[in-house]
Amino acid sequence: MRTRFIVATRHDEDAFFRSSLLAQSLEQLSNRADLLLEPAFQSSAGLAAVYNPAIERSEPGDRLVFIHDDVYVDDWHLDVRLQQALSVYDVVGVAGATVRQPGQPAWWATEARGQLNVTAPGTQSGAIKHIKPRKRRAWARLIESGLAHLPLGRGAWREQWNVNPDGTCSLKPLSQKGTSAPSSPHAGSGTGRLDTFGPTPASVNLLDGVFIAARADRLKESAVRFDPRFKYHFYDLDFCRQCEAAGLSMGTWPIALTHGSYGSWGDAWRKSKNIYLDKWRS
Repeated sequence: MRTRFIVATRHDEDAFFRSSLLAQSLEQLSNRADLLLEPAFQSSAGLAAVYNPAIERSEPGDRLVFIHDDVYVDDWHLDVRLQQALSVYDVVGVAGATVRQPGQPAWWATEARGQLNVTAPGTQSGAIKHIKPRKRRAWARLIESGLAHLPLGRGAWREQWNVNPDGTCSLKPLSQKGTSAPSSPHAGSGTGRLDTFGPTPASVNLLDGVFIAARADRLKESAVRFDPRFKYHFYDLDFCRQCEAAGLSMGTWPIALTHGSYGSWGDAWRKSKNIYLDKWRS
C-alpha cells in the first residue's frame, strides 16, 4: 500500500524542495518506500489537471493525498492516521461541515447579501493551524515560509530526496544515526494559530481542500473526478458533492498540520461560486 502526495506547485523543482513547507515537512516522516511525493512543478493549468491523472494512474491499495504546497505536516504518525481514517471513510480531510445548507458557498460559511457568515456551532468539525499572514516581522515571515533553507544553496534538497525516473520523489535511506540528516530548522508546530472547528472524527458533507485523502480504488470505482471548471476555487466543494452523489463516505480525522495561508475571496472566487451554484442548484 502506497501513500502518494499529489501537489500542484507554482515553484520550479529546486525552489519547491528548497523552500516549500510541504517538502520540508515530509522529510520528518521517515523514509518509507511506500511514501511517494508527486509534484507538478510550475503548474498553472488548475488542480484538476494534476489531481485527475494521479487518480487514473493509481493502483489498487493506493492512498491518495491531495494537498497544497504551503502545508506543513506536523503529524509524524500520518501513515497510522491515514490507515485508521481510510478504514472508516472513503474520503478524509482535516476540517469540514457536518451540515450543508442550500446555496452554501464555503464549508465554514453561508452567504447573505454578499456577506459571508460563519455557520452555527455544531455544524463544523476538525482543526487546522494557520500561519498568520499579516502583521508579522520580516524575520518571522522568513522562518514561517521555510526560506531558512536558502543559505544551503540550490542543490541542498538533493541530500534528502531521490527523483525517480517516473517523476515521483522518495526520501533517501536513513543515515546511520537513524534519521534523514535534517539540513536546517523548519517551520512547523512552533508557529501559527490553531483554529478548532469542532469534534473530530466526524462524518461530514463538505471538506476543506487543503488536505483531502482518499482510497484510490473507491474513486475509480465510483468514477469521481475533479471538475476542471474549478481551477483553484470550489474544486473541493464540488468534489465532495460528487462523492456524496456517488455514495462515498466522507469524514474528518485528527491529523496535525499547519497551513501557510488563509483562503482568498476575490473575483476568481466569485466566478467559480456562480459556476458551482449553477451546477448543483442548491
